[in-house]
Amino acid sequence: MEGICPFCQTNGKIVRSHVIPEFFRRAVSDEDGRALAIHGTPRPARIVQQAFMYPLLCAACDGFLNTEYETHFLAFWREAVPGIAWGPNYLLTVPNYANFKLFLLSILWRAGVCREGEFSKVDLGEHESTLRNMLKNRQALSMHDFPIFAALLLVPDSLQVAHTLVSPFATEFDGSRGYMIGFGGCLWHFMLRREPLPSWTHDVILAEDGRIGLTVIHLNQLGNIDRSFRDYIELATAKGWRNPWE
Repeated sequence: MEGICPFCQTNGKIVRSHVIPEFFRRAVSDEDGRALAIHGTPRPARIVQQAFMYPLLCAACDGFLNTEYETHFLAFWREAVPGIAWGPNYLLTVPNYANFKLFLLSILWRAGVCREGEFSKVDLGEHESTLRNMLKNRQALSMHDFPIFAALLLVPDSLQVAHTLVSPFATEFDGSRGYMIGFGGCLWHFMLRREPLPSWTHDVILAEDGRIGLTVIHLNQLGNIDRSFRDYIELATAKGWRNPWE
């Protein structure tokens, strides 16, 4: 289709792009290519085969985000995420603060400019152009510019990391709007703010030295996500579907 690419702002052919990289869906897919996607709202989870893919960017900009940010992140993340985790915290040190943060912000930005499906209600407001320029110029800025929290998600009643997809839902913290999106075994919390958070948060947000403290939580500790997951389990049991964590 023809249209204006939201990244380079030029008119041309728009290709189907993944808001959340396909790697994360493949990592949780069964032998038939199906993955469990959980809503951040009180709706049942669902099985997906093509997750979060829409006409979004031109081919050049899609390639830029992939080459600059996705490739580096995925190479590290394959080895970084444990199969099991003990709580209450998991300290992770990333090799490159700028690349790691910009990859995560690229997903937030894509979610904000996508006008379809699960992302249609993500509103970046005046922050959209700032995020776009950060990505274009490879500038991650400080830890207080769009700070990022994360939680390592566990399967209920186990120590197994829950590799699933969670569609975005709105949040508010310390007077600032934000969004949570789940992929890669984590629930990522993006804050739409550019001023320092309270000092107690500095040990858990993604810091410029590469450290981030992941809170370890079970899926059933998150209200909407728990309801969505349990509704799926009831439906799966009734229909004889597989356990998504096997």
